[in-house]
Amino acid sequence: MSQLTLTLSGETLTVPMTHGESVLDAALRAGLDAPYSCMEGVCTACMAQIKEGEVDFPDDTILDDRDKADGKTLTCQAKLKVGCAKIVIDYDAV
Repeated sequence: MSQLTLTLSGETLTVPMTHGESVLDAALRAGLDAPYSCMEGVCTACMAQIKEGEVDFPDDTILDDRDKADGKTLTCQAKLKVGCAKIVIDYDAV
């Protein structure tokens, strides 16, 4: 099990996260009111910035090169990269 730290609306919470679970699913499981809409990686409502760690992102075509360079990800699609023990995500940074 890995560690996910999320910042949302000025509050920071750390929760366990399993490999194969999306960042958004872990946030919702922890009771956070994380933003989302389509759950398909299309609407960008769940966009957040990766502050630490790495994610696998199966289809990143919706994000432009600038978003990727800035460390942005769509949390509904982002899953922990194998071997990553900790990830820090900031919803407030976008």
